[in-house]
Amino acid sequence: MYRYKYNRSNRFRSGYTLPELLVSIVIAGILASLVISIFFGVLNKARFVADVSEMSRLIRNEQYQDANNKWESIMLDMLDRNGDRKLSNLEFTRIPCDKLRKLDAPWSAVQGGMVRQYSIFYEIFNRLNNKGLISGKNYITEFFLRLGWQDSKDNSSLLYQFSHLGGSAEVPPGNLPRHLLVEDSKNWHPDIRLFQCKML
Repeated sequence: MYRYKYNRSNRFRSGYTLPELLVSIVIAGILASLVISIFFGVLNKARFVADVSEMSRLIRNEQYQDANNKWESIMLDMLDRNGDRKLSNLEFTRIPCDKLRKLDAPWSAVQGGMVRQYSIFYEIFNRLNNKGLISGKNYITEFFLRLGWQDSKDNSSLLYQFSHLGGSAEVPPGNLPRHLLVEDSKNWHPDIRLFQCKML
């Protein structure tokens, strides 16, 4: 039976055989990719924290339009989008719940939880839900119909009114829900995503 004989000439000057060298290169590549991934993960997290901090500062200074622009840029950045503000419902499902909550918090704080659409929706939704007034597969559409934000199942572009929100004239217009988009729409507003997050 033939036996493989160890041959020193099979080794490179480094002392490794070709298979050993290839394995080492692959491992080094994996480690390098891991380090790069961690680095960019930390960098993105730091940038998100800095952006939210900047947005909070603008809100505290009552620079609402600038703060709203910052909010939109953070959302687009999380989804790797530039310029185009029409986002599909599938894209919104990619936004992590913890980040949405952090984006919501500064707006909620400025008017006792009644500025951003997220908090407004959640409070009113809970009130109706606890009374058993909304249920079933099409609960979002039913919710809007009950509140008068939508007058039929075919209408998906009604504007919200101050009276529906319990807001005040001091609340900056850019930070109120501007339009609703229902479940079967191609473009959702991020408030629907926060519904999902808060009910998880």
